[in-house]
Amino acid sequence: MQEVRDLKKNSKSLFILCFLFLILFKAFGLNVPSLKGRVNDLAGIIFADEEKKIEEFLFEVEKRSDLQIAVLTIPSLEGENLEDYSMRVAEAWQLGSKEHDSGVLLLVAAHDRKMHIEVGYGLESTLTDADAGRIIRNIIGPEFRNGNYGSGILQGVKTIAGYVLQDETLMKHNSTDENTSLPGILAFALLVLIFASPIVLVCLIIKLRFRGPYTSYFSGSNRNYTSGSGRGYSLGSNRSYSSGSGYAGRGGSFGGGGASGGW
Repeated sequence: MQEVRDLKKNSKSLFILCFLFLILFKAFGLNVPSLKGRVNDLAGIIFADEEKKIEEFLFEVEKRSDLQIAVLTIPSLEGENLEDYSMRVAEAWQLGSKEHDSGVLLLVAAHDRKMHIEVGYGLESTLTDADAGRIIRNIIGPEFRNGNYGSGILQGVKTIAGYVLQDETLMKHNSTDENTSLPGILAFALLVLIFASPIVLVCLIIKLRFRGPYTSYFSGSNRNYTSGSGRGYSLGSNRSYSSGSGYAGRGGSFGGGGASGGW
């Protein structure tokens, strides 16, 4: 009987120790830093002039849309799970508008050579998990491997904005994931040119002979680009945001969308 009582006592003590350990682990886990600005370079991997370019670009994005992108670099995850920590940061910072959940977090753990793009719930249809993965693999990753952290982040956030705002001028195309090679494209274009040239020449001669001098019908591009997310996403906002102590998220929520990768 004494052995049974000792066993119960030891089991109770072990349970208490485990409980205290979990509390201590929670208390001394990797903290979520305060949101100081659009770029929070705690790892110190971005040069000052590059950080300024990123800040200016993200400022302009916020002026013309509800999209709010923030960058966080940390030295190390210190053993924490990348996706879990990214979600904790995103939930604490509340990036994006409360109405449209239009926030994106780019998290970089420098020493771990890992990164994650956390996508706001309202953007999951325009910036899919596959899109986020391609941005990491084809845009940011190659620059990071060459030590160009600031350039990689700038190109990454531009491409993220390009997907969300459906603005191709912001997107750096990379054919790494595509099956079509550049030589193949050039060969196809050459064949089209060879076979199409005689037809174009004949049409031009007929046009000049029967309709008078050739006149161009193309008077320049007049396209109007708008966001087509289907969630009431608005462009053309004239709000002004500033970085620093007054910078904050705007109540957006996250549902776990995004992708992770390394370099």
